[in-house]
Amino acid sequence: CYSNELNYWDLKLNNAYAVLKDTSDSVLSLRTAQRAWITYRDACCDYRLAEWGAGTTGGGQALAECLMTETALQALKLEGHWVDR
Repeated sequence: CYSNELNYWDLKLNNAYAVLKDTSDSVLSLRTAQRAWITYRDACCDYRLAEWGAGTTGGGQALAECLMTETALQALKLEGHWVDR
């Protein structure tokens, strides 16, 4: 289930990124920010995996849930629906 939802949010993220890239005056900054976010997401989710244990069933689910959640939040941010406060 997480994999299917991750694919959904990943598509939304990529679409939102493409729109911003086409309409932004600062494409280089956008690309740099997105690359930094990918590094951040991966590090956060690796930490979640480590908390559960890499070889455990719970670890795999924790990793999948983290990737899906972080990707969804970033997609919403790029779409302008989510604001950090």
